[in-house]
Amino acid sequence: TLSKGEQQKVLLARAFLQEPEILLLDEPANGLDLQTEQYMKRVITQIAYDSASTMVYVSHHPYEFGDIFEHCLMLEAGKIKACGYTAEIL
Repeated sequence: TLSKGEQQKVLLARAFLQEPEILLLDEPANGLDLQTEQYMKRVITQIAYDSASTMVYVSHHPYEFGDIFEHCLMLEAGKIKACGYTAEIL
């Protein structure tokens, strides 16, 4: 009975509460309305800065993560297109 945005929030909270060494976020903003996407981005940013966990964020949309993560790996057709500091790559 939860909306897509509520489901994403619950999944993120559930994953983070386990205090993982690596947190894999696969398209966490997919299907969210703009307001919920912005909320999730704020939460993910806070987690990225406050947590000792390594976070892997998978997305087809670089604008989603450009100001959150220091390093970026871009793939094209299964091959590395760019790797390094996000600010330099984007």
